[in-house]
Amino acid sequence: CNMEIPSLSKLYYKYKDKGVVILGVLTSDNIGDSGLLNFASDHEMSFPIVRANSDLLVSFNYPQALPTTFVYDRAHRLVGRAHVGPITPSEIAAELDDLVAQK
Repeated sequence: CNMEIPSLSKLYYKYKDKGVVILGVLTSDNIGDSGLLNFASDHEMSFPIVRANSDLLVSFNYPQALPTTFVYDRAHRLVGRAHVGPITPSEIAAELDDLVAQK
């Protein structure tokens, strides 16, 4: 997950004005609010982070591996399949370019 943060931050800046939302999901119970803020600052995270809870995990079918990346379209439909494991910036950018081109 840590390796993906710089790329996701760049993608967030590139696409946020086009309606793209990137969310980080914290699954650890061992990190308090100040620890989370420090982590986000240390890693220069530009996108929001939410804490995982049972409702959120159920919504995403309890991903079996982390990181797992989900891409949804404007109609809130999952695009393709969840990408399990690290995703390259070019892989996700290709998906986002296709989605933002759709009207």
